[in-house]
Amino acid sequence: MTEGRGSRLRFTLNERTIFVHRPHPAPDAKPYVVRNIREFLKDAGIQP
Repeated sequence: MTEGRGSRLRFTLNERTIFVHRPHPAPDAKPYVVRNIREFLKDAGIQP
């Protein structure tokens, strides 16, 4: 994980990278962000 400007985060796993923003003002991630993270993990070889 690498922090960028503001609330931006970069995650790299098995040569795959995803950029997300920390959720704000509410502490809950939006459904599309959860879908993107699940797809990122699947592409990186992590199976749920």
